[in-house]
Amino acid sequence: MSKTRIGGVAVFVMFTALIHQNCAGRDTTFATPRRTEAFDPARVSALQALSLDQKAIICNDPASYHCTQRFYKPLVQGTEGERDVCFDSGTGEVCVKTKVNMYNTDGALAACETCTEQDSLPGGRYNYEESFCFNSAIKGATGVEDRFDSSSLGTAFMAAQQACQRLLSN
Repeated sequence: MSKTRIGGVAVFVMFTALIHQNCAGRDTTFATPRRTEAFDPARVSALQALSLDQKAIICNDPASYHCTQRFYKPLVQGTEGERDVCFDSGTGEVCVKTKVNMYNTDGALAACETCTEQDSLPGGRYNYEESFCFNSAIKGATGVEDRFDSSSLGTAFMAAQQACQRLLSN
């Protein structure tokens, strides 16, 4: 990897960490919807006309979802990968294939003149998780990414699942 590419990655990671520096105190019980456009009613009607079994597969199968976790932490190596992440949904364990990114915040912490030790601890401005999920089947059928963001993967997944069920209900 060239020095220019490494430098660009470092600048991106530092910029991303700086953008998120004021996000302390994240609420893991709430997911923020991030839909950027409205659904086409004709496409939604076609989905609503599916059988109950087809709707159940679309909304209830974890394989229908695209999820991403981003960890911003000091003392980690920046990595990117994919793994199955499991959590309790309230009705049982759910495992969903998840893209996982680790971002090192050491540079941002070092550059922060007002930071305290609390900023580097879990939940601090430079040590936190953000997650998002959307139903890829809904996106494929409608062209709209109905995405939900949260500091908890389980909360983001369940919000996306509930939105799918609301969308497909008649």
